[in-house]
Amino acid sequence: MRIRSLVFSGVFAGALAAAAPSHATVVMAPSFLRVPGVGPTEPLEFQTYNDPSDPASPYNGAFVLGFYNPGITPTSLTADEPDEILTYGAGYPADPTLATQTLFSNDTHYVITGFTLHIAGYAEQQSDDPLDLVFYDDPNVDAVWGDTTDGAIETDIFGSYSISDNGKTIAFTGGHLDIGDIFTDFLYSEITGQHTDFTPNNSYAQNIAYIQASFQGYETPLPAAAPLMIGGLGALAGLMRRRDRSKSKPATRTVHA
Repeated sequence: MRIRSLVFSGVFAGALAAAAPSHATVVMAPSFLRVPGVGPTEPLEFQTYNDPSDPASPYNGAFVLGFYNPGITPTSLTADEPDEILTYGAGYPADPTLATQTLFSNDTHYVITGFTLHIAGYAEQQSDDPLDLVFYDDPNVDAVWGDTTDGAIETDIFGSYSISDNGKTIAFTGGHLDIGDIFTDFLYSEITGQHTDFTPNNSYAQNIAYIQASFQGYETPLPAAAPLMIGGLGALAGLMRRRDRSKSKPATRTVHA
């Protein structure tokens, strides 16, 4: 399968710990960390992060991007419901600027409780633009999720995880990201052993994995008073309609013989 798409190289580049394999491979160690504050809550919104309580925060000045932003250049983040697939590229070398210069906020209509990430193949960069990628399915691509020498996989959002035996799929569970919650999404990566590049003849990048990702969650419930409020508004609307009908009818008189 050949898919052409523009993607954001850091989106969902995350997972939890798996031991690095003994054979040569690309190992990716993502990091999901909670960041104080409230970010964009609607699609297409962006902002610059500032934590007034911590002037020394490494995230101050970072770009805060809504998790769901369809059709936006240079990103196209199209997963806004649980289990919808989002595709992107991530690999070696990792982009260090994602660690502190790009943040994400939950602007879906769901409380996010988990992420599932799957390494589906590899990507080939088509131009100087690192977002210009063509994706190829390859179940045997030489890449896994795991800890690296530079950094271990880390999170303070999700309570548990599971990783497939081949290291290509990881599922985060037991997390809680409310609408507007801000979080990091970056990775460490390294090549272990005598690795063969995914696209050795590509002059732009040689080791970009093709990632399929989705989130799990539930819709935010209405406030406790909302059903009563809605019921009251419905009753009021019904009363107003009855009153309007009574005003519009001409007066009638019935005479009994």
